[in-house]
Amino acid sequence: MRLNRERFFLVLLFLSLAYSLFAGEIITHDYAALGEGITVFALPDGAGEEAYLGGEITLTRGGSPVYSRSQFFLYPGDDKSWCALMGIPSDLEKGTYVLTCRMETEGGTEVLQKRIALTEREFPSEVLVLNGSLTDIRVKEDPEKTSQAQRLWSLLASFDDEERYTSGVLVPPMDEYRVTTDYGCRRVYEYADGSEAGTIHNGWDWAAPTGTPLKAVGKGRIVMAEDRIVTGKSVMLELLPGVFVLYYHLDELNCEVGDLVEAGDIVGTVGMTGLATGPHLHWEMRISRVAVDPLPFLEGNLIDKSLYMDKIVDTL
Repeated sequence: MRLNRERFFLVLLFLSLAYSLFAGEIITHDYAALGEGITVFALPDGAGEEAYLGGEITLTRGGSPVYSRSQFFLYPGDDKSWCALMGIPSDLEKGTYVLTCRMETEGGTEVLQKRIALTEREFPSEVLVLNGSLTDIRVKEDPEKTSQAQRLWSLLASFDDEERYTSGVLVPPMDEYRVTTDYGCRRVYEYADGSEAGTIHNGWDWAAPTGTPLKAVGKGRIVMAEDRIVTGKSVMLELLPGVFVLYYHLDELNCEVGDLVEAGDIVGTVGMTGLATGPHLHWEMRISRVAVDPLPFLEGNLIDKSLYMDKIVDTL
């Protein structure tokens, strides 16, 4: 009990220092790579005193907004730390941007700003040749395909402050695999009729034998488990408000919508359903709809609260 009390008072001291030192400030990284997901803490002058009502993040360059999607939520286990995960689109240009956080509290609206430099990142490229049936999946008009895309986008745009399950390090969806396509790969599809189309690959393709079990990368709630035309049997796992991990081309679904799963629980198996040229898992992470590279979160926490501590150490 003594250890728990000491830990409790240390947490209170830590938060008090953070609020007193940084009220009216954005705490995040000074640099970020294209395709990266980063933590943003915004502390208005009323931090810890006035109820938080809402807010958003906008990224601008040259006065023009290029990103305005994220919302804030309360840090899991702490009812006063207001944070957001922000996805940096992989197709932005490198350079200096202005990060603006608009915070709504009972005391009114406060706008905080910080400059952030986006660094260049090299993405590979590939050409994927499709046969007639796979070409049809890509290009043939189908009302059901359109409806499925709309439902998916609606889920990715959803934001529920109560959906707070995982803030730490994620686990890989499977242990043994072969990487076939990288996140951010600039892909060109060559269709059966000789035409082609360019896209950005929004996740990782990991090849493995059909039937290989797939694990939940973290604790969360299943918000989609269905067979789709393009992505085949698919699962969507919600980890935090607006933060989702998707599993595509599965052979079997081992979960249902509404299931609460723990990290490591089996949610499905590797397959080649939908638009697939071989058995593999396509998995991706979306933060407020933006596709980001999930691999850094296999080594570091989803929410990087060390930003607080680093800032305190630099200030003292």
